[in-house]
Formats: sequence, structure tokens, C-alpha cells
Amino acid sequence: MKKPLTKNHIPELTAIAILSLVLASSVLCACTSSETPETSGAAHEPVEGGTITDKADPNAPKEIRSDSIVRFYTNISLPNRWKGDRDERGAHDFKFEVKQDDGNVLTAYEHVSGVSHPADDELMKSLQKVIKDHDLVSRNGRYRITAGIDPEYGSPCEFTAIYDTGEKLTFTIDNEPYSEWECDIYDVFAKWFSDNGIDSLYPDKYTATATRFRITVIEDGEEVCDFSTALKDQDGEYVYTLPDDYYAGLTAILSKYDLTLKYDYSRFNYSSGVYDNHENGYFGFGEAKPDYSESDSENDYVDIYVEYDDGDRFSIETKKKSEIAAMQPMLDELIGYHSGIHRTDGKS
Repeated sequence: MKKPLTKNHIPELTAIAILSLVLASSVLCACTSSETPETSGAAHEPVEGGTITDKADPNAPKEIRSDSIVRFYTNISLPNRWKGDRDERGAHDFKFEVKQDDGNVLTAYEHVSGVSHPADDELMKSLQKVIKDHDLVSRNGRYRITAGIDPEYGSPCEFTAIYDTGEKLTFTIDNEPYSEWECDIYDVFAKWFSDNGIDSLYPDKYTATATRFRITVIEDGEEVCDFSTALKDQDGEYVYTLPDDYYAGLTAILSKYDLTLKYDYSRFNYSSGVYDNHENGYFGFGEAKPDYSESDSENDYVDIYVEYDDGDRFSIETKKKSEIAAMQPMLDELIGYHSGIHRTDGKS
């Protein structure tokens, strides 16, 4: 099974780390992007390793009248979001901007991958919703960064939203890689670009082929499906004779519902702050931020296990009604796909 990612913690300043702190300080001096809208005016200055630089603007307003964003910028790094190969350098880094292009067309950019597309009201309203949902205006004017900490946290996160009234929301902080608001910003842009035919912000499509499969589904206390390609009879013979194209058809169904993407992106539990979502029965089919007060169902159960030819494995086991209801279209296809495959030992 895929190994969960783990949080990196701020390292102690060992002799080895001191060298990296010097390098990190240099990065901090040049961290302002050329694409970044003008911020509060606080200059980036060299600081010693481990030093906190705090240049907050106490007069920055904590209320903004307008809801109409006309320009936007932020740079973030997210361990549980990535594009392409997750181990590729920069795969977790994103630099989002919305501004007028050279032809005065409001355009959305992700500068690391180089994608862009004319912006629309849907995108701008979605960004404003994230700002409101997470009360980001309460951070207005903040400028607090730490030199020499782990790169995952130590690349300063700059955020700027400029409104049609001229009001400005801007802050610069240490990156918050496990924060909901950063993931929400990513999700807004990734989905919006994808809806406009650009999938560059999502991981590469998973192309491995399933080689082993098991599914058990219980609905309202009744078993509606129990199938395993590894099931053998008492003589050690497999009890199913699978069609030649069985695994190709199975893989197509799983790919249709983005099983890999949902599974991977649903690892982190923002409520507990650890990677235990799967242990809690959530696998990315239901709400992105599920209600953890939801009790396990006594009458509904889903167990799915998949192995792929690249060695990857997935195990989904849940009694959460919200998750099962959201995966029902996939379950219906999988149940229908297996209904025509009969056991060779005569058992139903």
C-alpha cells in the first residue's frame, strides 16, 4: 500500500544545518517574485539563520468592504498536493496569479508550470470564498518570516488580493504546508484550469493496470457483491474464469472515477492534523472536509482492494454513509461488471 507522507519538523540548528541556514537566508533576500503584486512595502533584507523578521503593518484594515477581486497572487508549497511526479523538484510548489496580461485581459497564471487562461467571475468568486471561509483578512498587514527553517516551511508565503475599491489584503508568512486555506487555493485553481481543459496542475494520469481485485459491498444489511480474483477452492484452483479483457475493463472503471487521485489527496485529516483519513473511513469520494462526528453505519459496508502491475496497492474499507453514497456510481459499475462472472465451483 502506498506509504503515507509524514510531516517534516523544524530541525534543530546543528552544525550541518548551519550551512543550509546561510543558503536559506539568501533565498529569503530574493524571495519576492517579479510577478508579485506590490505588497505592504516591507523590504526583504538579509537576516541571520533562525532569526524572525517581523515587520507587520498595525494599521492594515481587518475589514474589506468589497467582494470583487481584480488582482491576486500567492505562492505556496503543499506536501499533499503535487503536479507530475511527486518526487520531481518543484512538484509541490505553486505560484498562482491573476492579473491583466499585455492585452489588458484578466488572466490566471500558475507560473511554476507555465499555464495560463483568461480568468472569469467563477474563479474570482471562488478565491473570495476561500478568503472569507478562512478569515484571511484577519492576517492583513502581517509580515513575519523565519530564516533557516525547513524549506517546506521556510519559503515565505506571500499573499495579495486587490479589490475593485482599491482595498488590499496582503501578508507574508512562513509557508503553512498543512493548512486548509492553502489546499483550498490550490483546489480552486486546479479544478478551474481543468474545467477549462488544462490538467497541468494535477498529477500525471495513472496508467498502471490492475492485476488483482477484491470487492465486498453490503447495502441495508444485505450482501450485494462479494468477489475476489484471488479466491480458490479447496483444491487450490481459482474459482473464477476471468475474460481475457477482464483487467483492462476493470482498470478502465477505476480510472474513470480517478481512484488514485482521490485516494492520495484524501490522506490528510485537517481536523486531527495527521494522516489518518483512511483510518477514519474517508477516501476522497465524499466531502473534501468530512464531518468527523459521523458514526459508522451498522448496515452498509464497502471493502475494495486493488493491486497494480507497478506494485502499487489500494485498500478501501469504510462504513461511512457519506463516503459510500458518493462512491455509489463507481460501485454500481463495479457490481454490474462482476455480475456476469460466475464461479466455477457452482457456488453463488
